[in-house]
Amino acid sequence: MFNILLFIIGTIIGSFLNVVIYRIPKGKSIIYPSNSFCPKCGHKLSPLDLIPILSWIFLKGRCRYCGEPISIKYPLVELLTGTLFVLVFSVYGISIKTITSLILVSVLIAVSFIDIKYKEIPTEITVTGFILVLAAYIFSFITKIMTIQELLDYLYGFLLAAVVMFIFALPGWMGGGDFKLSAFIGFVLGFKLTIVFLFFSFVIGGLVSMAQMIFAKKFVEKYVPFAPYLALGSITALLFGHQIINIYLQIL
Repeated sequence: MFNILLFIIGTIIGSFLNVVIYRIPKGKSIIYPSNSFCPKCGHKLSPLDLIPILSWIFLKGRCRYCGEPISIKYPLVELLTGTLFVLVFSVYGISIKTITSLILVSVLIAVSFIDIKYKEIPTEITVTGFILVLAAYIFSFITKIMTIQELLDYLYGFLLAAVVMFIFALPGWMGGGDFKLSAFIGFVLGFKLTIVFLFFSFVIGGLVSMAQMIFAKKFVEKYVPFAPYLALGSITALLFGHQIINIYLQIL
C-alpha cells in the first residue's frame, strides 16, 4: 500500500519535473505563471488535464483544446519518477539515504531530458539538489542520525567524482555541467558507490558511442549529452552498487 502511495507521489513530482524541463531552458520561472498551459496553444489546463499519466492516456495524447499531439515525454517522465521512487525505497527503506536519493533521482531525470534536447545541464538544478541534500545531512548530523564517519564518506564521494571529472573536463572532453553534476552525484552516493557510478557511466557512454559508429555509421558529435549516461551509471550504483561491490570482492 505504501509503495502505491509513493508511486503516486513520484508521478506528481514527475509532473512538476516536466514543468522544470520545459521552463528552465527557456529562462522561464517555474513558479509564475502558477498554472500549467498547453505549449502549443497556450490554453490554461484544467485539473482533469493534469492527472499524471492518466490524463495523457484519456486524452489519447492530444490537447483537449487545440487537438495538437502531446509529447509522450510527459507521461514517460511521470512514470519513470514514480517507478524510481518505489525502487529506491525498496533498497533503502525509511532513511535519510532514501530522502537524498529521491532528490538525486529527481535532479537526474530533469537534467537528462534537458541535456538530450538542449545539450546543456542547468546549474540551478544541480545547485538546488546539492542544497537540499546538504540540508538533509546537516539535520541528520545535528540530530545524531548520521555519524561523522558517514558524513565524511559522502564528502569523499564528492571529492572523488569532482577530481575524476575535473581531469576529463580540463582538456574539454567534458563540460562544466557534467563536472558539477558528477560531484553532486558523488555527494549523495558516498565513496564506494561513486566508484561504481563512474565506472558504469563511462562504460555505458562508451558502448553507446561505439554502437552509434558501428551500426548507425554515425560519428560521435563534438558534444555528446553525457547527463543520461551519468544518470544511468548513478542509478545502477544506487540500486545495485552494494551487490556489485560484494560480487567483485568475492571474485578477488
